[in-house]
Amino acid sequence: MEKDDGDVCCAEPSHLRMHSLVTIFAIWIMLVGTAAPDGPRAIVEQYFRGLAALDQEKMAAFLADPYVWHYRNQDRVYHPGDMRGVRQMERILHTHWKYRIVGVQGEEVKVEEIEDNDAYQLLGVGKRTKAASYFVRSGKIYRIDSAEYTHEHGDWHEVNRSFAQWLATQPPEDTARVLKGGEAVYSAASAPQLLVLMKRYRATLAK
Repeated sequence: MEKDDGDVCCAEPSHLRMHSLVTIFAIWIMLVGTAAPDGPRAIVEQYFRGLAALDQEKMAAFLADPYVWHYRNQDRVYHPGDMRGVRQMERILHTHWKYRIVGVQGEEVKVEEIEDNDAYQLLGVGKRTKAASYFVRSGKIYRIDSAEYTHEHGDWHEVNRSFAQWLATQPPEDTARVLKGGEAVYSAASAPQLLVLMKRYRATLAK
């Protein structure tokens, strides 16, 4: 049976069909690479679920051993369990993490991170926001590039410096764990006393 004129004029040329197939295949590869259970986006999302729970063990499952953290033009090498003390400190400071994935390209996942805790609130700077890129290969984050952070109210470095200067005026028995070399010490061991002194410091500023 012969095709009518409509069938003939509407037939898609073979080179256009091939172009369409190539485009669909490229999109499929991109989606598989970012949305698959072990794709970069999924790995970073699971990592941040662990961070939101302040659970280093959950986070460690998605970190390469070792992995690199790049900040202020320096590469630092860490192992997945190295941040257990930081998570413990964050629990004491009632830290809350939020994140938003802003882009995915190949192995790189770009994220906006928002951190809040009692220390930031007591010192008056508010929430911290920073941008970071997470690089994922074979289901593991092998590199984290962090940009400089900002706060809602003021400069953290200046505010923390003023707090450290005030700490130096307090009785030594009160600051033994929280002041070293003229700088405030942030750790799981110092966090409880830091909160006590931050409340005292805030009260002096309110006078």
